[in-house]
Amino acid sequence: MEMKYKDFTVVEKQFANQHLKNWSEASVYENRFEHWDVKGILPIISMEHELKFDVKARKRISRLDISFQDDYTWIEGTDIKGNPGWLKGKADYICFELQKHWLIVNRSILHTFINARLYENGYKEGKGIYEIYTRRNAKDKITLAIVDDLARLEGSKKLRKYL
Repeated sequence: MEMKYKDFTVVEKQFANQHLKNWSEASVYENRFEHWDVKGILPIISMEHELKFDVKARKRISRLDISFQDDYTWIEGTDIKGNPGWLKGKADYICFELQKHWLIVNRSILHTFINARLYENGYKEGKGIYEIYTRRNAKDKITLAIVDDLARLEGSKKLRKYL
């Protein structure tokens, strides 16, 4: 029996059950190294082609924050071990959980957008919007992005979240 990297989360299953046809969960390898959680058919994008999704749960800006928010989200370019992060993974789409919706964003378009914002910002390091942040004792490179900016990217879609 293969060792589990993590359990298929409630959020991933909720998205798949609500919106995907013929879906299946990623293997441990696919989840950890290819950075996708679930694959299936999303009818508003394609009625025939199976797509891969990396599902991101609602975020806090800081681990110390009490409540979740939907205005900003962290984007991972490099993971905590220094490997390519989920922005550089094999998912076709990143699915961001919001309070009442799922925001579906094409990963390739998101990657191009984030790179452009970082370039415009002079690859500034810090915790600000579109700055490169590395957590203490980690090798990650993450950036804080505005969710409304992501929603305006070409092909982005909002899907109703059924509670």
